Amino acid sequence: MLESQSVARATVNPLPPRLPPNARARWLSFVQVDSVGSAAEKAVQLGGRVLVEPHLDHQNSMIAILADPAGAAFGVMEWHDPIAAGDAK
Repeated sequence: MLESQSVARATVNPLPPRLPPNARARWLSFVQVDSVGSAAEKAVQLGGRVLVEPHLDHQNSMIAILADPAGAAFGVMEWHDPIAAGDAK
């Protein structure tokens, strides 16, 4: 977990074992949503694709990997942190 100003900003995770041994590490931006399933459905309705179906990650947060109509990948995540419900940090 990487944080600044006492707020979690990113995680560093191992690459999935299904990737080839020469796969390069990369950053993937995630957006907080109220419902990963609804966000995935809306992405498809708007011409995007679901690259990785909604599922619980290793920190028990619901996530999915989506692509916009041009193919750019991004993640969506349900993150219900009561501390983060206030003002933007």
